[in-house]
Amino acid sequence: MSSVLVVDDDIRLLQAIQIRLESLGYTVMTAQDAYHALAMTVRSHPDLIVLDVNLPAGNGFGIEQRLHEIDELSNTPVIYMTGESPDSIDAPVRLSHARAVHYKPFRFDDLAASIIEVLGR
Repeated sequence: MSSVLVVDDDIRLLQAIQIRLESLGYTVMTAQDAYHALAMTVRSHPDLIVLDVNLPAGNGFGIEQRLHEIDELSNTPVIYMTGESPDSIDAPVRLSHARAVHYKPFRFDDLAASIIEVLGR
């Protein structure tokens, strides 16, 4: 079973995504800030990270950069979600290794399709 770390500072969105992903058979971990997201990733080695761009204690792009500096985590796929406009984060997204970007509000089915594309069912 694949594991997914979902990181967002909106607890309601975090819980909703967790419930829906668990119903699809994924093991789901959650974090609400950049510090805990990085610590959990180092400790648990998730198969995928669904990562908000703007977080307390840092941002998603910084987390992704740190992961690429750690050999055993450098290939961990990332899917971003953000409330930012596409124009405002276009450059950092192009420089990232993101597998997908979902702009809030997004449909869960679209996020799930991206996750399934990366990890399979």
